[in-house]
Amino acid sequence: MRKILLGTTGVVGAALIGMGAAQAQQAPTVRVGGYLQTTVAIVDDTLDGTGAAPRGVAGAGLQARNSTDFRNEVEIHVFVTGKAANGLSYGAVIEVQNDGTSGSVLDLDEAYVFVSSPTLGSIRFGEEDSAASILQVRAPSITGFGADGAWDVGILGNASDRSGGNPSILTGINDGSDATKIIYLSPQFFGFDFGASYAPNTGEGDRAFNSRAVDTFGIAAGAAVAANNTQRDKTGLENEMSAALRYRGTFGGVGIAAAFGYMQADAPAVNGTTGAAISPRAEDIAAYTVGLNLSAFGLTVGGEYTWGKYTGSSVGRSALALSLIHI
Repeated sequence: MRKILLGTTGVVGAALIGMGAAQAQQAPTVRVGGYLQTTVAIVDDTLDGTGAAPRGVAGAGLQARNSTDFRNEVEIHVFVTGKAANGLSYGAVIEVQNDGTSGSVLDLDEAYVFVSSPTLGSIRFGEEDSAASILQVRAPSITGFGADGAWDVGILGNASDRSGGNPSILTGINDGSDATKIIYLSPQFFGFDFGASYAPNTGEGDRAFNSRAVDTFGIAAGAAVAANNTQRDKTGLENEMSAALRYRGTFGGVGIAAAFGYMQADAPAVNGTTGAAISPRAEDIAAYTVGLNLSAFGLTVGGEYTWGKYTGSSVGRSALALSLIHI
């Protein structure tokens, strides 16, 4: 941890040197925000069994479930911001949430440092969403309930009825799984802004987050790498890059927000269960998204379309098997 902090301090310090005339310096300040959201769900879907008559795909919904459920979601946000004498802003953002297996378990959502300039844009480094996710334009939604937000949490069925996990009713391009990455976000020019990001691995290096332990596994001949699920073991996505272009403006009283986003990543090369090389290797991942919102007279109408070369329940997180054509 000390090495990481010293390294981060060095990077930020180097970025703050020689950027122009001295300006009003501001000491770092700390703000705490976040939200607490409590919801009630009353659900009746075709995958709920009755205990007598099988329901769902292939009769898989055999177990009756309570139709009423409560849900609590908490996030605590810590913002550290300051300004150097040369006018550059700097700071850090840490978001703590209760998304663990138990409602009493807290983990980190986002955690990153940043340096920003009103004319040069900003650089973020740490656990943060991808540039395509940050800049994408989604379909209009109720504040606090995103297009694939809390309202659909209760409609989870039997995993055997879905290839790839829980359903995503409406989902935009993935957020990069908060893997440690570097992100650049430009200032806005004539209504346009853009961004790009890069993550070398799905999780982090050399830290025991995302169930990825430090390098303590055995190196005996034939030993499965996945025995201790180490980082940098090629069992997840690698070299994940994303980019996006967005426009926000007003024409004749009509507000317009439009964006195009793209991401790509190398498919896993090693089987996470056996530790053996995947042969033939799956196809590399690519995903695209476009969105458009029009706002006038207090109303917003819009939509989004996402497509690409991937599988699973989330856009761009799982690779397709390589298609072999024999002639």
